Amino acid sequence: MESINLNNIDIPFKLVKKENKNTYFYFKKSGYIQINQSKYQSKKSVMRYMNQNADKFALKYKIRCLGNDADLSKYQYLGKVYKIVISNIQEITIDNDNLILHAPTTDRNHNSYFVFQKRNMLKMLNDLKRKYCNNKYININAITLKTRYTKTRHGSCNYKKQNININLNLIKYEYKFIEYVFLHEISHLIHPNHSSNFYDLLKKLCPNYKELKNELKEIYR
Repeated sequence: MESINLNNIDIPFKLVKKENKNTYFYFKKSGYIQINQSKYQSKKSVMRYMNQNADKFALKYKIRCLGNDADLSKYQYLGKVYKIVISNIQEITIDNDNLILHAPTTDRNHNSYFVFQKRNMLKMLNDLKRKYCNNKYININAITLKTRYTKTRHGSCNYKKQNININLNLIKYEYKFIEYVFLHEISHLIHPNHSSNFYDLLKKLCPNYKELKNELKEIYR
């Protein structure tokens, strides 16, 4: 996937050559523009058209792909809002004292954001594994921890393979929610369903799970 900078916004796009008479632009909710390129137009002419209409494309991208209230100068991480400062760097660094995130671009689909999120999420999950490795209810020494973006689930557990997967989108929210989802998923190692026995076990590991569950449901989008 490529990107184009319009009005100081890095906009990812996917160019697909079609037999169409006209070129069509589709603003995807997953955060990019799909361009179905006409057989009568060159890529150069398509890029020129987008630059000539930069205001229009940037506004539509923010509304349709990012949401009306998208602010590309800010970044939400572990329940706090950081100011993004563009720097000549390859990897994202974070200044927790001043709430500043140094990044090579504001483009959330840029690989640097994914690397930053995944590295930090896996570190937190492994810290949680160490924290609960000696709990008296579940043996978690053999679990494998994974993380990826998911649309509907906060996490999943394959109790047969001992795999725990946590939704990478949760990195936006407070650490307590990541811990709650982690405890929820490891409880499935003993009870694969959501039976009363499952919730009894979860309550032993996380006494305020109901409060956290309802709070997460309220804030998660």
